[in-house]
Amino acid sequence: MPCYELGQEYSENNCVEMNQYDFCKGPILFYTDGLGPCIGVCIAWQGWAGIAHLGSHDEHDQLPKFIAEVKEFLPPNVVSQIRPIICGGDPEQYPGDILESRKVVVEVVEKARFGKPNVR
Repeated sequence: MPCYELGQEYSENNCVEMNQYDFCKGPILFYTDGLGPCIGVCIAWQGWAGIAHLGSHDEHDQLPKFIAEVKEFLPPNVVSQIRPIICGGDPEQYPGDILESRKVVVEVVEKARFGKPNVR
């Protein structure tokens, strides 16, 4: 069954679950939801995208693996031009280590030499 989003029809969709990451290429609906205290990272370039749904601060060991696989897809000369999107981790609804967790994710992404991330 097609899914309609933003005026387009997608014949398939893919949701990235908590503590997972995945990649896609082409016109599909590709997303993660229900972040709550989790952090989501999306890195996209020319119709290709990777999304990571990172659980608690202790589970961010998935992030370096995700970034290493992302870099396998990208030409090295475009990495610094890509501005990853980092979202989730609402500190008002989920107090605690959320801000520190988000800070760690931003630092790892910047250390990987991507452009300045868009943090939402």
